[in-house]
Amino acid sequence: MDNIIDSQIIAKLAKFIAPLGLGRNQLVVCDTNTWKAAGEQVFLALSDDYQCMRLHLEESVIPSIETAKRIMALASDMDALVAVGSGTIHDLTKYAAAQVGKPYFVVATAASMNGYAAKNASLWEGAHKTTQAAVAPVFIMADTEILAEAPARLTASGFADMLCRSTVQADMFLSHKLLATPYYEDAFNAVMPIEEALIPKAKKLTTGDSKTLKALMQGLILGGEWMSKTGSSATASQGEHMIAHAIEMIYPKIAARSYHGELVAVATVSMAKIQQRMLSAKPQLRKTATLENTQAVFGKKLADQLFNDYQTKAAVTQEKLESVWPEISAGIFGFMIPAEILASALEHAGAPTKPEHIGLTEDQYSYALEYAHWTRGRFTFLDLV
Repeated sequence: MDNIIDSQIIAKLAKFIAPLGLGRNQLVVCDTNTWKAAGEQVFLALSDDYQCMRLHLEESVIPSIETAKRIMALASDMDALVAVGSGTIHDLTKYAAAQVGKPYFVVATAASMNGYAAKNASLWEGAHKTTQAAVAPVFIMADTEILAEAPARLTASGFADMLCRSTVQADMFLSHKLLATPYYEDAFNAVMPIEEALIPKAKKLTTGDSKTLKALMQGLILGGEWMSKTGSSATASQGEHMIAHAIEMIYPKIAARSYHGELVAVATVSMAKIQQRMLSAKPQLRKTATLENTQAVFGKKLADQLFNDYQTKAAVTQEKLESVWPEISAGIFGFMIPAEILASALEHAGAPTKPEHIGLTEDQYSYALEYAHWTRGRFTFLDLV
């Protein structure tokens, strides 16, 4: 897919998408905030060459399948969709586009998440957050001046979504050595140079520095591209995201006060500490909670689904763990970032790093940690003690 990240480029939008042959009828999807940020500019930039319809969602729009159906109802008669926004608007639009078989492109309003180029959408289905199949955009545009105007919390969330590379890679390497699951070293090597450049400049993210924001956006798009290439979110989401998902499911009202990336920021620091402690010790396989206990936490339907995914982990034995542990620990020490460096960089970027920063007590957070390993079938350091 094509992408452009630069300043003062929205006025040229029609010129950039002309070679894509998307058709004349365009549905511009936005909410109250993204309309103010870039939506009106996008609408005007397209209006001379395209027949545009605007779907203006409410400010507090819920990223749910039910909301996506509102987009689908209008999208069926359109040639293409335009997502003006970041996480919520983008997930809703890409899912709707997939359901009605239409192409879409996105104009980013914040460097807030790594899903811009990914083929999946994170949406609520009833009371549960789910990952739904979607399509990737045919074009991504990010105007650095608009990114600089985004709330600082959103930028910090995006930084956290990229900076978890270290904990993700450690978990993926662990699973690869124990279960022979895929391990995409090239995906991590591609992001590392951007990560290394951004960590010492994390404070600049809070000032809206255009060069720093451009680098962050490049890293976020690259992360999404690897998710599309591999057909899985595994290269960008492991134990730290499982902790965030557990918080969202167990404490939905508290979690709703934070952006997803803020939950990931806190969880990434925790995950890095967990990994460091275990790499210096002799870990044991976790004695998992019973299905009945997990049903009480997540509800019977979801717990039963999770239990089916969880069975892949049963193939790991303590004997296998101990036999390959020296190789695992040596490999991970070569690419991991110490927890204190991650925490410092996230703090400089304005992201939360402790449970109390996201409204959780230590006991509440420990409870989420206890059950986080159930939220995905992926084998991570959360499966060890």
